[in-house]
Amino acid sequence: MELNDRVCVTLAACGAQILNEKNHRLQKISPHLSWKTDYKEGDDYSDQLWSLLADFQGQYCCGERPPFYNIRGCEDEF
Repeated sequence: MELNDRVCVTLAACGAQILNEKNHRLQKISPHLSWKTDYKEGDDYSDQLWSLLADFQGQYCCGERPPFYNIRGCEDEF
């Protein structure tokens, strides 16, 4: 797997919360764009691996809950 590869993950509850908070902030900055703000535990999420790691930075420390599980390659493209 390469950093530019598109990956799919299943969100844990804390991962869904992180994405919702991030997208709420982005929605305030760019309200003319459509940002999904209703992720929930168990939802699938896909992006490039490097972007996924950036979205969840700080969540890979000892004692932190994993923000996602079931990482896998995606067949769909951007």
